[in-house]
Amino acid sequence: MMLVDIELPGMNGLSYCASLKQDPRTEHIPVALVTGRESRQDVEAGLAAGAVDYIKKPFDKDEIRLRVRSQIRTHEELRERQRVEDQLRTVASAVHDGIIVMDDNGLVTMWNDAATRMFGFGLLDVMGKRLHDIIVPARIRPAHEAALPRFRETGQGPVVGKTIELVALRKSGEEFPVELSLAATRLSGRWHAVGVVRDITERKRADDMLRRSEARLTTILDRMEVGVAIIGMDRRIRWANAAALDLAGVDSLEALSAQPCTDWLCNASPDRCPVLDLGQRVERSERNLRRHDGHEIPVLKSVFEIDFDGERALLETFVDLRERKQLETELGHARKLEAVGQLAAGIAHEINTPTQYVGDSVHFLREAFDAQSRLIAKYREAVERLRAAGGHDDFVQEVEELEEEVDLAYINEAVPGCFDRSFDGIDRISKIVRAMKEFAHPGQSEKSPADINQALASTLTIARNEYKYVADVETAFGEIPLVLCHIGELNQVFLNLLVNAAHAISDVVGGTGNRGVIRVSTAVDGDDVVIEIQDTGSGIPESIRDRVFDPFFTTKEVGRGSGQGLAIARSVVVDKHGGSITFDSVVGEGTTFRIRLPIDGGPRSQGKKQA
Repeated sequence: MMLVDIELPGMNGLSYCASLKQDPRTEHIPVALVTGRESRQDVEAGLAAGAVDYIKKPFDKDEIRLRVRSQIRTHEELRERQRVEDQLRTVASAVHDGIIVMDDNGLVTMWNDAATRMFGFGLLDVMGKRLHDIIVPARIRPAHEAALPRFRETGQGPVVGKTIELVALRKSGEEFPVELSLAATRLSGRWHAVGVVRDITERKRADDMLRRSEARLTTILDRMEVGVAIIGMDRRIRWANAAALDLAGVDSLEALSAQPCTDWLCNASPDRCPVLDLGQRVERSERNLRRHDGHEIPVLKSVFEIDFDGERALLETFVDLRERKQLETELGHARKLEAVGQLAAGIAHEINTPTQYVGDSVHFLREAFDAQSRLIAKYREAVERLRAAGGHDDFVQEVEELEEEVDLAYINEAVPGCFDRSFDGIDRISKIVRAMKEFAHPGQSEKSPADINQALASTLTIARNEYKYVADVETAFGEIPLVLCHIGELNQVFLNLLVNAAHAISDVVGGTGNRGVIRVSTAVDGDDVVIEIQDTGSGIPESIRDRVFDPFFTTKEVGRGSGQGLAIARSVVVDKHGGSITFDSVVGEGTTFRIRLPIDGGPRSQGKKQA
């Protein structure tokens, strides 16, 4: 610190003080003027020259010492503040984020280089000007301005102390997204807002790309026919795609989210997880998947360990095997039917040959008996003549005794009926053989014209043992043309429906001695032939009507039904013949199944379930 007298030899103290303040090397030195002048103008002139104090003569040494010490301390504080401000300014210039300070009137008091690069405005463009008019889009400027009065009084505001995302304006007029962290501080007794601004254009672009990528991935996963689910190590479901939701029988992810996988997707007990507890490798393994209604369906399952949101998890995939299982079952039935057909054809041939022998022999025996009967009549006439002539009494008596012994009168009366019954039995055997041959119609890759009425009649013959003790059959076959079809497969459909009808009636009349009725009818309806098979059984409950055509679904006890009959019937009628199979049912009264087949064999309608 320097004490300079205003009156110096050859120099004016005011001029000397001013020269010190103009020299960069000495401008930081505090100067106190010492003088005997007391006018106000002299004091103002000294302060204007750069003096920090004005000491009047005469002065007290202790007062001088105290005032010098105070000025030195003040100077050191100002130097330290300047040093800190220089450091802050250096840091503000080096950081990549914009640092902006605004006073309580909304005027810019600080603007670093990063803000210039970000917004395009230089210091001269912004210092001392209203910040909101410069970088805030006009449509949202009123909301920012409305917050200033409260900030001026309290230093508080809707976004003070928060980090938010908003839209800012460049010098070019371009709007761009920024992240603003806002704090409040008091400077010189006034509230100032300190904002750290980050350009998040690239981050937004990356986020948008990530969202689009995730959306594409979600779309792909949701359109896959393979079910995909992610299971946490706590055995809770984290995520599932649309196919998995469909397999589980639910409409939304919320229904599965955080649920135990053993309650929905797996049929294992909670403490017997094949992967987590038993350490099994599950890859393309046939398992059963449990639906929300408790039913299980066959799936091809694979399990892989992945990282999901920073935690270990299991990625499980499920391929629905119901259709494949149904096809395998149908193929098995087809092979079985083919084998049975071949066997039936062979048996029919083997039965037919000796039946022809028996038939021919019975015809011969009847003709021989008729001839013998005429001869015996002549013999009787001769015996009567001998009796009348006399002299042959012993012989006549022997003949009469022999007639009584062989009961000739009974033979003459009973044998014709035996021949009639024999012919009826032979006709019955022939009818069964013909039915077996027709039912065992060899499979063909191409459809061929077939008589549906005759096919139904043959199937009724084959199925007679199923219904003969519980139901009577009524038929009403209309005049229908030949239908282009796979008749062998339709025979199987008719047989399944007739057996189901017999079982339904048996459930009602079994053990009562009563009998039900199975009615079979055919008719032409436009370009279609309609077949109806009606029973007076127990009917189909409302709760299961939408599932009767599902593969493996059955209400029958084990050994009485496989759950494939109606599924195969629908596949044959709808998928292979382009027809439809529907039903009407009344609980306690019975059910009518209605099959509609295009006469020309072409696809015309789709099968549906109806009550």
